[in-house]
Amino acid sequence: MKTVRRSQKSVRLVDQDVQLLGELHTALPQHATEADILAEATHLGLLLLAAEAATTGQPVESIPALQLSQRLRTRLLPALELLAQHGSLPALLTQNVSNILLTANAPMIASPTHQPVHVEVPAINVQAGADVRSLGGGFLDDDDE
Repeated sequence: MKTVRRSQKSVRLVDQDVQLLGELHTALPQHATEADILAEATHLGLLLLAAEAATTGQPVESIPALQLSQRLRTRLLPALELLAQHGSLPALLTQNVSNILLTANAPMIASPTHQPVHVEVPAINVQAGADVRSLGGGFLDDDDE
């Protein structure tokens, strides 16, 4: 069960944020109060900031990068889905190279509105590495002496 801790922190909201908060309260009935929406938004925002810190070489200690990526993966699907619907996906997600990066750890790609699609991950050619070693190449050769 999730532990909820109350905080005496306060946040200033501009008029547009207050209006959006009211609209979200109506659009997302699973959140009982505006405070619930703000708590959820804060949590998601903190995860995004932790991801930014991790990608700039300053990971936070309280959440390891793998755990952070697992949490963000499901939370970002609605945003990625919206970007895809409007043709606004970043180039990284629309290039062929990104398919390899995205599927290296997850051979099945799915979203809340689409069925999973199996993507072939390129096989590693072990023989190619053996061929390089047979020619006397190796990145640890200096350590042998």
